[in-house]
Amino acid sequence: MVTSNEFALPELAALDAHSSLDDLGAVALHNPIQDIDGDGVLDTLTMDSHGGLIVATDLDHDEVVDHVTLLSGSGEFAAWELRGEADGVGHWVQSDHGRLDK
Repeated sequence: MVTSNEFALPELAALDAHSSLDDLGAVALHNPIQDIDGDGVLDTLTMDSHGGLIVATDLDHDEVVDHVTLLSGSGEFAAWELRGEADGVGHWVQSDHGRLDK
């Protein structure tokens, strides 16, 4: 997978698999460079972070990141989803976490 920090998202750059996204809020994604779901629309940006990888995806194409996966160099990972509330305020919920064994 191609990674590019040229279009890096500063809000995500310091995160790793141990980070909490509880206070993150919405993150704009204006320059996705990959189509992760195969629908023909660019929706994802991947970037290097502290020896790991960040995958940020805008699944509904509204230019806001809906899903973030953080993978550390040690194989630990965490996946987060942005969930909306009735008042329009979104919050991040961890949907998965673990360790990829070698």
